[in-house]
Amino acid sequence: MTLEDAKAQKEEITRLADLKVKKEKSKKKLKKVLINQELKARAKKLAAFEAKRAKIMEEYNHCINFIKDPFPITKFSYRVNNSTKEATMRITRNHQPINLVMYGKFILNMLGFTEWMKLHALASKS
Repeated sequence: MTLEDAKAQKEEITRLADLKVKKEKSKKKLKKVLINQELKARAKKLAAFEAKRAKIMEEYNHCINFIKDPFPITKFSYRVNNSTKEATMRITRNHQPINLVMYGKFILNMLGFTEWMKLHALASKS
């Protein structure tokens, strides 16, 4: 082996060592970029989830407040389907209708509308 071959071999070894160092640095940099992208994606998903959760809680609180608020009942509407004998009652509170379907005589007796429903059914048939 000549002196020139030894120098060339030494240069090749140092070049390969430098390439390894560059490769390691680029891998670390790429990992940081991927981690930042993942963090941004996770933050975006978390923000969307929190917005959805806040919307659900707002709707839930609105429903609870609507049930608890003593809005004046402004209108009652009753309807009996002759073929199915299904009674439907519509209560309007604060100009927002609530539809209730009543099944069986137990609920009608609880509400005190049994006699009225029987009379209404007879009147609607004739």
